[in-house]
Amino acid sequence: MKYKNFKFDIFGDTYRVIYKDKVFDKDRHVLGQIDTAKNIIYISTKDADDKELPDNVILTTLYHEIFHAILFAG
Repeated sequence: MKYKNFKFDIFGDTYRVIYKDKVFDKDRHVLGQIDTAKNIIYISTKDADDKELPDNVILTTLYHEIFHAILFAG
């Protein structure tokens, strides 16, 4: 499935969601990451072996990162 980047508002802040093949934290592959300074959520669409991640994993990761945004804005 092809994912499109989008924006959403949470507690008055606008966040961008950016889908990338792979997201890294330092040198480690991660499923998702939030940059609270820039209000950007990055979501991986592939695993460490370059295989497409299942839709349910991508969606769960998105929810997880959104929850971080909610807690940060808290």
